[in-house]
Amino acid sequence: MPMLLRCPACQTQFTVQDEAAGTTMRCQCGAIIRVPGAAAPVPAQVVGNAAPAASANPFADAAHGGNPYAAPQAHQQPAPMQPMYTPPQGMVGVWRYGTTLVMHKDAKLPDVCVKSNEPAHGRTLKRKLHWHHPAIGLALLASPLIYIILAAVLTKRATIHIGLSDPYFKRRRLMIAAGWLISLGSLAMFILSIALVDRFDAAPFLIFLGVIGIFVGLIVGTVGSRMIRPVKITDTHVHVKGCHAEFLNRFPLWTFG
Repeated sequence: MPMLLRCPACQTQFTVQDEAAGTTMRCQCGAIIRVPGAAAPVPAQVVGNAAPAASANPFADAAHGGNPYAAPQAHQQPAPMQPMYTPPQGMVGVWRYGTTLVMHKDAKLPDVCVKSNEPAHGRTLKRKLHWHHPAIGLALLASPLIYIILAAVLTKRATIHIGLSDPYFKRRRLMIAAGWLISLGSLAMFILSIALVDRFDAAPFLIFLGVIGIFVGLIVGTVGSRMIRPVKITDTHVHVKGCHAEFLNRFPLWTFG
């Protein structure tokens, strides 16, 4: 008779046949599910005063002294099934692997700041993540156009919501504002230096500083606002770094490779 199983990570239900009893299977979310073994057959009971049927081999049943010369056999207990991990409420499909947070794309993180492990009080930040294998960057050596095409085709994307406390929301806004100020100030210096290049001897140097300042502002604003960074994205899971160590310790260890 088919058995009904439920994945402890994503709560997806499966129907498996009796032939799969005692084996393991992998859910689409990556969790390993152990299929319970088939129930042992119930021994026949003696009715009334009927004598038990005689064995065809009088020495086969050592338990009744049929073969006094047989070597003693140890009673073998069936191997106990390992209990499956049941994640706490609100933490389904989330794991840790060293300093990396691994989560299913549809998983929901707890209402806790990922940077400080303090209560987030319902405040979340939506992050649209993009990642491709670093080896694709080698295509830049051949042609930037080839790299752009490969990156557009092979880039994995995911959208997650992370909890942030008020201090980290303020810090993020401050870094974004600093990035804009540096970039806009550098752009103004770049334009003004070009206009005065014939009148001011240091204008070429200021043009160079303006270009550098624009890129510095972009880097400050981008890095200061992202909070977390993806290190791997698959069709089903997201791997990110940048979370607080105590926040990561809330989750079970990722053991699925």
